[in-house]
Amino acid sequence: MKSHILFGSGILFILLTACSTDDENLPPQEPSPQPSNVTVEFGEDITLFENSSSLEVKLEFSKPAIKDGQIQLAITIPEGLNFYTTPSATNKIISISVEKNASFASFNITPDDDNIIKGMKEIAFQLYSVSEGFSMGVKKDLAVELIDDELYGKPKSFETITGNWKVKNSYTYTPEGRIHKIEWSKETPNLLTGTETYSYWYGKIARINYSENHDEYFYWDGDIIRSSEIIQNGIKTSFSEYNYNEEGNIGSKHVYHQDPNGGYKESFVYSYLYFPDGNLRLQITFIPDNSIDGYAVISQRYHDNYIDKPNWFPVNEIVPTLIAQKNLPGSYRILENGTDLSYSFTYQFDTEGKAVKRETSGETTTYTYY
Repeated sequence: MKSHILFGSGILFILLTACSTDDENLPPQEPSPQPSNVTVEFGEDITLFENSSSLEVKLEFSKPAIKDGQIQLAITIPEGLNFYTTPSATNKIISISVEKNASFASFNITPDDDNIIKGMKEIAFQLYSVSEGFSMGVKKDLAVELIDDELYGKPKSFETITGNWKVKNSYTYTPEGRIHKIEWSKETPNLLTGTETYSYWYGKIARINYSENHDEYFYWDGDIIRSSEIIQNGIKTSFSEYNYNEEGNIGSKHVYHQDPNGGYKESFVYSYLYFPDGNLRLQITFIPDNSIDGYAVISQRYHDNYIDKPNWFPVNEIVPTLIAQKNLPGSYRILENGTDLSYSFTYQFDTEGKAVKRETSGETTTYTYY
């Protein structure tokens, strides 16, 4: 009996060994290959003018679509901005259908040109979901900068650098195109920042807020500004009165500051002279003294050699928003504190004739526009 069992075991061993040898000679049984997903991503960010026609935005594919599918985009929209998309969005989600073998997907943006200045707005698109057969690529976000055509060409900022000192102003505008805010910074060399907010009354400057509880109010007589006053923490700390020359330009400005007795005392007088074309030529600063005339000159500032180019950034303003230098000055001279300093300016211009850079000894100013 034992011999039969051993014999049977031997046959089984031989059969198993033979089967093992045959299996090793068979080719590997790999699963049939599956097509890889199509990678979907955005291209470069886009700049679009508000008065532009519809713009097609493409989603790039790594290869043609292997099957029908769907791509969904989420939109982040700035407040007050109107535009349209095709396909239209539902709950800020755009659904884009994709057909098999398509080499890209796309949607359209159509701005709403409303003739109102809203500034430069950025619409953000984000890949939200993709169906089977697709995967998201590296660039999942797209920024579309929508430039208000009513704002185009207006001054945006200027920056002056001299040594380790730096001054910068940036401008935003009201829907009517007037200055709304000036964001300023000064590094001289310590950094100071602030915001000036402009308010208007029937199109005329009425108030400037310089900081919390610090405002300047302007008072008009028809189309002529007669006075202004500084209010700090509810107290009038100073006021100014304006007089005009025969040409209708401001000829002088008298400044009064609060004295220790609670009254107001004249502290400065500014006299302004102009070229025949209305550009500011000379500012003379006086202070009251005990001389025969009652005043002493402490400063003279000359603006000369104006060029036939518009001055989009008139920093020498007698009254904010009232332009005293409609053209670009070619030189500037200062006589004060026993010194006599002269500066000659050279400019670089863009293709539209706007100044983009001004240079003088040891100082460079750059200008940007919307």
